Amino acid sequence: MNPRYRILFCALFSLLSASAFAQFPFIDLGPRAVCESAINVSLPATGCEATLTPDMLDAGSYSVFGSGLIDRWVSPEVVGPGTHTVQLFVRDFAGTRSCTTQVLVEDKIAPVVACSPNVVVTIDDPTTLPFAVSHLDVDEGSYDNCALIYYLALPSPNYWGAFPYTLQVLDGGGNSNSCSGYIETRSPYAPAGYCGTRANSTYEYIQSFGVISSDEVWEIPSGDNGGAIFFTGLRHFRAGDPVTFNYEPGFSWGSYREYWQIFLDTNRDGDFNDPGELLHRWNGTTGNTASVVLPASFPRYGFSRMRVVMSYGNYVNPCDADFWGEYEDYAVRLLAPGEPIPALTPEESYEDFTPELTAGSPERAGADKPEPMILLESATADLLPARNSYEEPQTSPAASFSAYPNPAAAGQEIRVRFPEVSLVTGDELVLMNLVGRRLATYSRQPNSRQQSITLPAELPAGIYLLNHRTSDGQMVAAQRILVR
Repeated sequence: MNPRYRILFCALFSLLSASAFAQFPFIDLGPRAVCESAINVSLPATGCEATLTPDMLDAGSYSVFGSGLIDRWVSPEVVGPGTHTVQLFVRDFAGTRSCTTQVLVEDKIAPVVACSPNVVVTIDDPTTLPFAVSHLDVDEGSYDNCALIYYLALPSPNYWGAFPYTLQVLDGGGNSNSCSGYIETRSPYAPAGYCGTRANSTYEYIQSFGVISSDEVWEIPSGDNGGAIFFTGLRHFRAGDPVTFNYEPGFSWGSYREYWQIFLDTNRDGDFNDPGELLHRWNGTTGNTASVVLPASFPRYGFSRMRVVMSYGNYVNPCDADFWGEYEDYAVRLLAPGEPIPALTPEESYEDFTPELTAGSPERAGADKPEPMILLESATADLLPARNSYEEPQTSPAASFSAYPNPAAAGQEIRVRFPEVSLVTGDELVLMNLVGRRLATYSRQPNSRQQSITLPAELPAGIYLLNHRTSDGQMVAAQRILVR
């Protein structure tokens, strides 16, 4: 078309359009805005906002008369994560029109997490660890294109030590990442921990150790632990209280004279050499029961440790490097006179470690959780002095029969097994408490190595002695029975 005619045509069209709008206002000659029904947009890696453009929303907007669109824009133009209602505007010479659509802005970028592999925390009460540490103590520069939410998973320990933790970071888009490490808790009074020691349990070891106090009764028949072990299940000692210790040696081939010592770190400084920290000592070839009264006060109250040392030949320093025998450490909390025992959390429970009982058996109902413990390094035999060749092994009467299950419950049936068949009649099994009172009597079955007996139904929790006696009253052997 001749350019002059085209200009004339456009002018005429404009005049007619204006006249049509004036006479027929219901006729819309403006542009048509066409939006996508819904769109998804991902956030950029470097920011938490997305910039929208008309091309993202436009699904074919056009001018009615084909003259072309003059401009397009969106509102809002910058949006964060989530669903937004967004308008697309288009304009030509006849006017401006818009359409609306839903825009979902997604954060598909997982956060970057970084945490310290090892964190050391000095804390007087290790049970408060979950309240004393935050993500700021373990985070080493975690970041995300959007804001982060931190979750720090910590254990609830009942003693000092190294514990695993997990740091999880979560962003607004639901993306997460995590890292792990260890938090080592240390006592402010013994930051280096407790003095180490090593022993050789080839010939003898601590078969069992127990305590009776006004609040707690417990015994751990741990057996041979390679020379050293640390039981982290928490016990309590109150200043001025009487306590009874029950301990028994174990032997690989025969009995020897063993030297027992019980130490309590009353000032919590990491050793057992201070005045008053030796609570008891005794020597003999069998087990023993001893009662002591704890000091009227402790230099410091709180979390500490008890060390039980059984050594061959003589009494040894509780921090000696090498000796024949074994030692066991127990986590304890020192209480002031009259102070009640704090309520225990599940993590602080002190289930007895009884390796001879199998998990899931009827006798083990509720007792499948083992005693928390740490096996410690034992010495090799060539580091220790040779045995005296002139000392003859002796047979321990306490090992002449066994009882299972042990520990047991009041009213429970237990099985007693003897090393040989008895051909005589009249022998008895006598159940006694620790002050010598007879509680029950059972006849020994002749011509059998094993029989069952039932403990009294109203038997209080505690430690008892089951004695094997002949018809003339002579004691043949004894076995300690722990009733839960």
